[in-house]
Amino acid sequence: MGGNIPEDSQSQFLYSKIEFFVYLAHIEHALKFILNFYPVIQQYLNTQVDVPLLTQIRDFRPFLKEAMTGVMLGYRYETNDGTETGQFKIIQYLAVGRQLLNEWSSLYEIADNNRGPAITLLSGTSYAPKSLHYHLEVDPQWYIETSRELSKLKQQFIKIRDPENGEEKIPVSGVVEREKRDRNLQKIVREISEKMEKELSYWQNVGEGRKILLLTNSYNDVNIVGKVLNELPLWKGRYRLLSQQDQNDEIWFPRSRVEHFAETEADILVAPILAISRGYNILDINGNGALFGSAFFLVRPYPVPNNLGYYVQILHGTLPIYFQEIEDEGLHYAKAMRRLRKRSRGHFEYMYRKPDYWSMLTEKEKTVLAWYTFIPVWQVIGRLMRGGKDARIFYCDAKFNAKGNGQQSMLGYWEKIMIENVNDPIFMSLYGPFVKSIQEMAKVEVF
Repeated sequence: MGGNIPEDSQSQFLYSKIEFFVYLAHIEHALKFILNFYPVIQQYLNTQVDVPLLTQIRDFRPFLKEAMTGVMLGYRYETNDGTETGQFKIIQYLAVGRQLLNEWSSLYEIADNNRGPAITLLSGTSYAPKSLHYHLEVDPQWYIETSRELSKLKQQFIKIRDPENGEEKIPVSGVVEREKRDRNLQKIVREISEKMEKELSYWQNVGEGRKILLLTNSYNDVNIVGKVLNELPLWKGRYRLLSQQDQNDEIWFPRSRVEHFAETEADILVAPILAISRGYNILDINGNGALFGSAFFLVRPYPVPNNLGYYVQILHGTLPIYFQEIEDEGLHYAKAMRRLRKRSRGHFEYMYRKPDYWSMLTEKEKTVLAWYTFIPVWQVIGRLMRGGKDARIFYCDAKFNAKGNGQQSMLGYWEKIMIENVNDPIFMSLYGPFVKSIQEMAKVEVF
């Protein structure tokens, strides 16, 4: 219909919109009522009931700066692939939590001359120059160094040809059509089956008997990979799929027990990157070092389209820049606040409306995104180097090394941000094995 609603349908469309907003207003009124009286109701219910908008830790609100755009509250309708109906999610943007990490101790010192609690930051990835998501503007004061020999890291991009079209590499990330994306993911698993067996043999030959990780972007992808492994006789009974909860099925391995994976007879664990990138020490049966020796990243990590959390973190990363602009212009009080909110709202709107395809991003935006995707990958690699163990990493999705129009790929940007910081001793102490490895990496291997 050319995108236009026929005249005889325009009134009905308008009535439907009005009806929708009336229902939404009633829902919002009911939610506010529940919020106001929830503490009283809770006493009589004597049970814990999950209520939207109660996930925030209200005790912290007095210590947090208000949202850069001003408080935002809205609703988002989301549908999952293969379903006709979706669900509404309540979206809140209330405050800037990042600065509490390094300002809490002095937050109210001017008012009452008392210092707040001391904060110790132990995460190495809090030092990530130019990362608007992870980097904290706090100079490291201590560095804990290992007495072990540094782990050796080997990385490769595997250029996998589509068996149906020998000239075409197989992409997964960014493929819009869900069925095609899933088929491509399955093709990759089939094509690397022999490579996986060789990796297990490699670790046996060096006397370590370590195991393999197959990494995806979601639990849905884990299920898709599992279907392929189930079809391949070579892997019958030799793999497990990570699950969020215990499913009473031998093939599905609960995330809560992932540190005990060495107790299984399986050689392969299929898991989402973010599910195991931090918080777990997955060691061999004797607890001497990392259980997994090789990892295959099947899908290039990438933010979900219109991920509001991703945008808000970028906003918070630009806050010091906006403060400096306001100071340079000599703005104070209400004028300074209006300028901050105007800049923040404008930037938020820009990010939300602009397509986030890699090829369409500016150099600065690619650097921010490269850091955002690199950190979880590096954290996973860290799981493989526990106890000074060596690690072998393979990137399978063609999009890892997709350049297009002469532009650098994501792997290229990872190498770029490593080289930019090669003269920073703190950076090298934290990311040294990756810096060296990615520069030596053979980016093309066909098999």
